[in-house]
Order: sequence, then C-alpha cells, then structure tokens
Amino acid sequence: MAVEHEIDALASRAEQQQLRRIYERAKRLSLFRTIAAYRTLFLDEHGAVRPDAVAVIADFSRVAKLGVVDASGVGDAELRERSGRRAIALHILGRLDLDGSKLRDLASKLRETGNE
Repeated sequence: MAVEHEIDALASRAEQQQLRRIYERAKRLSLFRTIAAYRTLFLDEHGAVRPDAVAVIADFSRVAKLGVVDASGVGDAELRERSGRRAIALHILGRLDLDGSKLRDLASKLRETGNE
C-alpha cells in the first residue's frame, strides 16, 4: 500500500535528521575542544593572556600587518598574501574567545611592548 511507503519515507527523513543532529553536536564538541586548546596555549588559569603569548600575538600581528591600512604601492599579489595572513591572525585571536575587556587589555599590553 501507499501508506507504508509514506511511513517509510517519514522514517527515513527522521533518521536523516537524527544523524544530522548527531553530526552537528559532534562538530560543536570538536569546536569546543579546539577553542579550549587555544585558550590553554595562550591564556592563564584566570583567562588572562600569558606574557609569552603577548609576544607571539605581537609577532603574528606584525607579520599579518594587523592595523596597517596603507596599501599604496602594494601589488595585487602582496595584498592577497597580506589578506591571507590577516585572516589567519584574526582566526587565532577569534579562537581565544576573549570578551571586549580582555581584548582591550591585550591591545594595551601590545602597546606597552611597542608591538601593536
């Protein structure tokens, strides 16, 4: 009968939705673990940026030219490379999952070291 086919189709959709939910939950758990790993590397037990991490962040910020707006005289290839470096630097900073006050504190520490 056609009813059995409809019920089978509904069962298949329900199973697919359940599998999608399981997959999404696993992705969220993986992301949570990744963020926790970044935070372990860069932050102390109170969530403040470690002094050595400030030096590392200053270094990759300098290489990525974060905060540099002047692109005059820079070719397309250099702009693409700079854009890629910037994306990676911002990705790392984003993975630290810092709130506004901690980001301002980091900016202040970078200014103090002259590596903003």
